[in-house]
Amino acid sequence: MKAMVLFTLETGLRRSNVAMMEWSQVDTERRTAWIHPDQAKARKAIAVPLTDTAMSVILQQVGKSPQYVFTYHGKPVKQPNNG
Repeated sequence: MKAMVLFTLETGLRRSNVAMMEWSQVDTERRTAWIHPDQAKARKAIAVPLTDTAMSVILQQVGKSPQYVFTYHGKPVKQPNNG
């Protein structure tokens, strides 16, 4: 969860966007994450530049899940604040 919180703070994205982010939304070569129009408040696609810290967080998640960037016990994090 710490990685997810740090990524959220670095990118300014909404928790829900980060929690359900899929690898298909991340371009490590261009250092960009994409929020699809149906996931964005304004219903427009959003390109989010990734800082060095955000990139570091992303790279630490590689190999943990084939679909989702952030997982907990192998499953996507649907509700990031449980307490």
